[in-house]
Amino acid sequence: MPRLKITLAFGLLGFFVSLVLTGIWYYINRHGTSVGFVNAVQNVTFAVSPASIFLITTEHASVTSQCGTILFVALLNSILYSAVGFGIAWLWSNVASG
Repeated sequence: MPRLKITLAFGLLGFFVSLVLTGIWYYINRHGTSVGFVNAVQNVTFAVSPASIFLITTEHASVTSQCGTILFVALLNSILYSAVGFGIAWLWSNVASG
């Protein structure tokens, strides 16, 4: 049961990390900001949300298509985080059991 909880927690974390970073990017695209901040956000985004590369396709898309792509990216990121969480939970249970 702890493996499932850890896996789900990591999956939810991945989903919300993706949504928050997408919101930050939409704000930057709308309002603009300094180049240093953009570079920092870009580095963080590619490190913690590798699926965000698919957001490039939303640049000239309709609102419906943008929402679908954002949810798709969040789901992909959630799956990636869940896999990492499952691996950590598996290692944790094997180390704890001896």
